[in-house]
Order: sequence, then structure tokens, then C-alpha cells
Amino acid sequence: MPRYDFEYYDDNGTRHIFEDFCSINDDFSLKMSPCGKYKVKKLPPTGISSGEGLTLNQKKAGTTKKRVEMGKFMKDQRTVRQKSYEPGTRQHDSNEIWTGTEGTDGITQTPISKIEKKG
Repeated sequence: MPRYDFEYYDDNGTRHIFEDFCSINDDFSLKMSPCGKYKVKKLPPTGISSGEGLTLNQKKAGTTKKRVEMGKFMKDQRTVRQKSYEPGTRQHDSNEIWTGTEGTDGITQTPISKIEKKG
């Protein structure tokens, strides 16, 4: 479910903005504030890209920055693998992101996070 931005004004005239997951088929005219007291208005998207370097669609889908970075890493490793292997081999011809030989072939890497010791 995508995330949408909503706004409402309280009795004092203070503007409040919040995000909520909603289905595309939901009726936004019936949407209420988190406290259930005020009617809300759906805000239009503010731009192509939003906070943390995520696109608007990634933000709506709830994608994290780590997930985007992992996707870029995996695509980069696929390119490295396809350039390093001989034409005609499975590793060169395959468009798969992972083929099963990553990290053991001496060409590609695996995403290994460092474990920090708690002292």
C-alpha cells in the first residue's frame, strides 16, 4: 500500500501533517485525522525526489535507503561479472543479479556487514 501525505487544521488553526498507508481505492473524502476529530485533505506530491535521496514512488512504497543502496550494489556487481567473464559462459550471458558464484570467484563481492562489538 502506498503512503500518502495528509493535512488538517485543529481548533486553534495549527496545521498538522501526517503520513498514512492507504489503498488506491480508498475514499479520501472520508479520511479523518489520527485523533478522529478533524477531516483531512490529501496533499499533492511535492516533487520528483524526496527525503533521503529516494524518489517519490520509493517513499510511497516504504522503501528504505539501505534497500536502494543494496539494489545499486547488486546491479554493479552484475555488471562487473558480465565484463569479467568470457562470452558464452553462464556468468557472462546471464542477466540474473546473482548466479551463485558471488564472493567465491575472486571477481565479485558479497555484501557483508561488519559486526561491531559492544563494549
